[in-house]
Amino acid sequence: MSLVSPTAPFSLLPYLERAIEDDAAAGLQPLRFFNLDLERVAVPGVWRPSRLHRCMRANLYKLFDSPRDEHVTFDPVQQNNFMRGHLLGAYAAAVLRLLDGRWGFSDFVDEGIAHDEASSIGGKKDVTFRKDGVKYVVEVKSKLADIQDDMKPEKDHLLQLNEYLHAEKLPMGFLIYVGPKLVPGTKMKRLWFVEKLQRYSRELWEESHSRTLQLTWFRRDPSRLAPATGSRWNECPTCPWRESCERGLSPLQLDSGLSVLL
Repeated sequence: MSLVSPTAPFSLLPYLERAIEDDAAAGLQPLRFFNLDLERVAVPGVWRPSRLHRCMRANLYKLFDSPRDEHVTFDPVQQNNFMRGHLLGAYAAAVLRLLDGRWGFSDFVDEGIAHDEASSIGGKKDVTFRKDGVKYVVEVKSKLADIQDDMKPEKDHLLQLNEYLHAEKLPMGFLIYVGPKLVPGTKMKRLWFVEKLQRYSRELWEESHSRTLQLTWFRRDPSRLAPATGSRWNECPTCPWRESCERGLSPLQLDSGLSVLL
């Protein structure tokens, strides 16, 4: 895979701070770019970077459109997590938009499509832009707890960003965490950005590709039961197929109505 020539690392944060200060002095607010539209577009590919490395069994249940457990109607925890991530992601995109047309930044796009045909991985990138003609991908993640400047990025988040970089054939991108942080000397909290510049990793891509090969093997036959690899603390409590999973039901059994008999 050919990549554009690597560029010198740089930080987005000083540019963002200057842009916010300049706009505040002019009486402008980043929220003029705030966009909560959830546009429904067809995304090519089978495996989504946002969930590829979650539970393998849940991936297959979802892929086969398996009926969900009857007791699952509304999960406030899952809904809250989704809304928080969507709100803070839209906020981060609005702030990043302040850079468009300044200091060599251009061509900002929200939720563009990335697709790697060979692995069938495809998904929506949070933000893409160019600086001095070079393209970058930004993946935004929300944090509920107070964030630290020296926090380490989560492995799944690195894999997701790396999959976008692979599909776009780009050498580097940004992983940005958005969450609350105490303002020094006060009891007030404000939204804070923590930035991680990441170079494309062939090693991480091999891990992602290996995952798609495993899932594809189970995809060929819905009577097979993929291994349950979800986190008991994170994924399982809000999984819409939790009871079906515990009873060892395959996607074929759920789709054929055999779950009623078992």
